[in-house]
Amino acid sequence: MQRRVLVSLCVIALLASAAGYAATTGRLNGTVKDNEGLALPGVTVQITSVNLMGSQVAITGGNGGFSFAALPIGVYTVEASLVGFQGATGEVRVSLDGTASVAFTLVPEQFADEIIVEARVPVVDTAQVNTQQVFDQDFLQNAAIGATGRSYQNIISQAAGTGGGSNPNVFGGTSSDNNYLIDGLSTTDPVTQTFGTNFNYDAIQEISVQTGGYEAEFGQATGGIINLVTKSGGNNFSGSLDIRYRDQDFSENGDHFDKDEQASSFEDYSMTLGGPILRDKLWFFVSYEYVNTKRQADAVQFVREYDGSNYIAKASWQITDSHRAVFRYSGDPAEISGLPQSQFVEPEAEYTQEQGGAIWGIELNSVLSESLLLNIKGGINRSNLDDFPTNGTSRESRHYNQETGITSNNYALSRVGDRDRDEFGANLSWFLDDLAGSHEFKFGAEISQQSFVESMWLNGAGLVYDQGLPGEEYDDLNGDGYYNEYVTVNEVELLAVPGYNPDGSLNDNALAAMREIETTGDVTTFFAQDTWRPTANLTIKPGIRFDNVQLDNAAGEQVADMDRWQPRFGVAWDISGNAKYVARASWGRFMDPTALTIATFASGQVDIWHDYDTMENLCNAGFPCDRDFLQSLFGLEDNQVIDWINGEGFEYVLFDTRIPGVYDPAQTLDQAGLGHLETPYADELILAFEMQVAPETSFEITYVDKKTEQLIEDTCGNNGWVWGDPDVPAPDLDDPSTWTTASGCSQWVISNMDFLYRDYTAFIGKFETRGDWWHGLFSWTHSDSKGNSESTAAQSYARGEMDYFPVNFYNIDGYLGDHREDRLKLSGYALLPGAWTIGLDSYWSSAGHITTQSLCSNYLGASPEALEFYGIDDEAMTYCSGVPNYTIYLEPRGTTETKSTWNADLSVTKAFTVGPTDMSIIFSVYNIFDRELDSSFNSTAFRVTDEDSGLGQPVDEGRVDEDTGETIFTYYIPIGQPMAYQLPRRYELGFRVTF
Repeated sequence: MQRRVLVSLCVIALLASAAGYAATTGRLNGTVKDNEGLALPGVTVQITSVNLMGSQVAITGGNGGFSFAALPIGVYTVEASLVGFQGATGEVRVSLDGTASVAFTLVPEQFADEIIVEARVPVVDTAQVNTQQVFDQDFLQNAAIGATGRSYQNIISQAAGTGGGSNPNVFGGTSSDNNYLIDGLSTTDPVTQTFGTNFNYDAIQEISVQTGGYEAEFGQATGGIINLVTKSGGNNFSGSLDIRYRDQDFSENGDHFDKDEQASSFEDYSMTLGGPILRDKLWFFVSYEYVNTKRQADAVQFVREYDGSNYIAKASWQITDSHRAVFRYSGDPAEISGLPQSQFVEPEAEYTQEQGGAIWGIELNSVLSESLLLNIKGGINRSNLDDFPTNGTSRESRHYNQETGITSNNYALSRVGDRDRDEFGANLSWFLDDLAGSHEFKFGAEISQQSFVESMWLNGAGLVYDQGLPGEEYDDLNGDGYYNEYVTVNEVELLAVPGYNPDGSLNDNALAAMREIETTGDVTTFFAQDTWRPTANLTIKPGIRFDNVQLDNAAGEQVADMDRWQPRFGVAWDISGNAKYVARASWGRFMDPTALTIATFASGQVDIWHDYDTMENLCNAGFPCDRDFLQSLFGLEDNQVIDWINGEGFEYVLFDTRIPGVYDPAQTLDQAGLGHLETPYADELILAFEMQVAPETSFEITYVDKKTEQLIEDTCGNNGWVWGDPDVPAPDLDDPSTWTTASGCSQWVISNMDFLYRDYTAFIGKFETRGDWWHGLFSWTHSDSKGNSESTAAQSYARGEMDYFPVNFYNIDGYLGDHREDRLKLSGYALLPGAWTIGLDSYWSSAGHITTQSLCSNYLGASPEALEFYGIDDEAMTYCSGVPNYTIYLEPRGTTETKSTWNADLSVTKAFTVGPTDMSIIFSVYNIFDRELDSSFNSTAFRVTDEDSGLGQPVDEGRVDEDTGETIFTYYIPIGQPMAYQLPRRYELGFRVTF
């Protein structure tokens, strides 16, 4: 037996490799006793379910216990029988990533008329050590409000301890700290580490959201594990048609929304079909969804439109009684126009994003013996994300007005990117009942091979930066309609300026600037986990996980080889032995695998961003408008005065009077020979107590203490104190000789920084009640989220916050962006007489926190009146010297409070039965109290707007109009000024048919 197990483990080690492997099944445990409380061995226990091919049978052991592993999720009928005893039947739900329990009491047949004993199904999971929320099929269909609520991203937000939007912050993590699993395979974007695919809501069977304390088989996240399992068909044909619709006329007008002026519509058409190809042998499931949504934010001049589809085809094959295989193919192509939704972007400067891809997946579950289970998974994920100007041309340049912050004329760049992932893995479960109690050992290995290929080029071959407020007069030398200050180009080499030839063709430099960068990464994992039950009411779960991440850049260099051991330990104590009161504790280390953006930033390719002053700017600034004179004045060679033609045919005379940005690629500590880059990690302690307070009702209180450390950022190469260079003293705000100088920074280094951290503590109360006709979920989270870094994979860990000391280190500690002291959530549904259903989704959050910040150039150039308007003293003036293009925090992070926010959405459904089908009419109401609460706030000081925008306030800068004698005011947007609002009340109609 032992030799066979060792052989099996060797096979697993050779086979395994699948990043983000996770369970797609659940487990059922139970006990059988007689009417005197004594264990009954030899009892036959049979389980059946519409989600199970055929039935399964187990025989109770000497302790009266039985167990079924790797069960498809769903409701099961459990029957216990023994000769001489009256049989018993119970019904129990097996949830994703969970262990269901049932307890039978069998009575001798002679007492059949005297003693009636029913199966007991506990509400509390006595083997659970993590914090999680499972959303079953009933909840998904009845508690999701309208089409907006019918997405797995929206459902995540209903779990306690989550905040934010589609990519939530979980227990103080960032938007890129989560792992998104579909049928056990990771669909997390390998570049941004955010969710990587959309999905047809009607294809979802169940969703598990693990917020903390997860076991060793789950990883590659310091935030949450979102595990989604799709439907599989069955022995009977079933299907659905779901239609949701709203348009302009389904909305109320408000102070910040005019339905006759701003778009707001939604169309969603979803179809599913599943059933048998061979009963109890081969099932199929297919679905298709088309979605079109339009939204126009307040003060934005164009419409954001999402047009996409989601589809899946799945086959489940019971090869033999011991072997089951599942095959899946899915896709989510979409086009999104009208980006970004900002009042500072003119319609011609919007862009369109094309995204989506295809995923192939396969899973094999095999029962090797009564004590051995084997699971193997593999997947291929091919996705793309492309950005291009909505106006369809890449020949026009973007114009950006530095005084108003308005972008016009065209989108800045065009980009084509492929994000691919291949993964494969396996795990082996070994059940052992006679080693100081029962054990379930699980061993696994996984690998993920990822790649990112991106081509990018500047539209019009360059970016044009302008001056001039609306209404001002200026000399427009080239007739492009703007007061051009300077032009930025991305050169191949110094003074090799990309542009267009007079005949409209691209020159060689422009073609070379359309470069391609390819990065790759491998993540390899091994884990071991034990579920040990030394006694019937105590579960102990020790585990260990090892992850290794290797990243290669476009030059073929390995830029990082990072690994980390992650111990996990959890315990659950069924205090009274009847699943009424359970105490839990867990501690674990969780690793962020980091993303391919590190290798992209450390690409191995030199980047030259060159700013050139325009002759137009020099002329408008008062210099003599003479090319030869200006060339002589600035001492420029002939090749430093350039006639540049953009894609529109406008000619710009450019003067090389600015210092070019010649950026050698960033280097990791490994590349630079300065040390070894490590993965960030979180250490997390969770203490919880859960109790059954009524039938089908539980209350849970949880304490969370989580510390995230070894965060990654880039910094200037002469900040050697960051990685412990003994020759570079630690900096001091009072000692300018220790400050970083721009002239001394010739390299950017990607490093772990010991002083960067995120700390999260929380007390969470959760109340959940469910029955045959209702399900309610209420949570209250009281938390603190503090730290000094919110850098994410999506930003390449390159926010500029740690580049120069002191400007980028000043005021960085405080409340993080996800901090809200209290969050209350209430959701659920009730099935009422007459086939009516009421669904509710609501929340309340205390005030958020923002940080006053500004570019140093704005701060240094501000008038006394503007400084007084923002309440800023001159303490930071010195810190900004020499780095005007960097942002400085003008107050400690998160000092300014915003406002509390709340919302409630409601749905009412009426069902009818027509022959073999059930039909429903659904009426949904969003924002039922019609409150246009503020949803985002200005945090940028010295942001200029015009008088008519309604966003700004006039500030006297002491300028007087020479003709009228009137004082000239500049309108600045105050800190905390609302910039966006909730939409007012909206209605939606739905029609649903199921059979």
